[in-house]
Amino acid sequence: MDFFNNSNGINITTVDPKSERPFRYYSLFVVLFLLVPISLLDIFIIVATYKADSIPKTIKLVLINLFSGSVILALGLIIIFIADVILSGCRCGEPSDFVCRLAIWSITAGGASRLEFVALFSSLVFAIVKNREENVKLSVFIVLSIIFWLISLILNAPVFIPEVWQITFIGGVTCSPHATGTNTFIHAAFYFTVFCVCGFTVTIVMPIVTICYIKHNTITGDTVLYKAMAKFALFLLIGNGANFIGQGAPVFLALFAVQGKENFETERIFSYMEGIFLNISLIPAPILVLVYFKPVRIKILQMITGTFGRKVKAKGSENSKSLTLTT
Repeated sequence: MDFFNNSNGINITTVDPKSERPFRYYSLFVVLFLLVPISLLDIFIIVATYKADSIPKTIKLVLINLFSGSVILALGLIIIFIADVILSGCRCGEPSDFVCRLAIWSITAGGASRLEFVALFSSLVFAIVKNREENVKLSVFIVLSIIFWLISLILNAPVFIPEVWQITFIGGVTCSPHATGTNTFIHAAFYFTVFCVCGFTVTIVMPIVTICYIKHNTITGDTVLYKAMAKFALFLLIGNGANFIGQGAPVFLALFAVQGKENFETERIFSYMEGIFLNISLIPAPILVLVYFKPVRIKILQMITGTFGRKVKAKGSENSKSLTLTT
């Protein structure tokens, strides 16, 4: 095993491909049994949410953007893990720095957008409860969605700058970001503060404010719907807690990850941990939506059974605006 800098200044640790077989199997397992199924479920949820007429349009908009962020994050992870499988099985020469940075950008931007849109969802629920659905302007949330995506994409663009983030290929295989110095710490601190801390704080505060408002005020309109949405936003804390750890921990690990021949095994452990945090963060949100949003659940059932677009007889109507825990 040796460690060297290639012509592009990318650090690569080379090992015998045979020693990479366990990591190759791990990467293939994660792609086939976690990332692809979760991505397909997220896409089903996006389509079902769009088609469910009973869900308010503003709620649709935020949920679709939230799960689009999950798909983008998962796509970045799939690129990295598939590259692991390919590179660990051959002597393919110098890995691509650009593809690695593109995958990391997809992960950071997609993850940041999820934190933003969960916070926006929590705020939207309060706006609907306080002002009623018909008084909440869809155009405002369309503009906010565009702004949030621009913030996520632009503020994570520094991953393409070598002076900010250095790319290391662990074992000549695994794409991994590393700190270069002050520039990295500035970008990481900004990312953590704007997306993780601010986003998570809003997600905690707004559901509590909404529930308190419902308890102490007379609510007009579909109170069952409003209470269900408030409870969903509160339970979504679980999902956003996973997002917070899933996005924050890898940034922290990348800042302090060691590299070099003498630290090969430690570097690999850091890489495993980054992947585990990110992978786990993808799981809670789709489960919570399926549990709480009966219209989405029914639409997905229609898609799976081939009855999409036709009326399905089920306990409870899809046209009911009930967001319920019952199955």
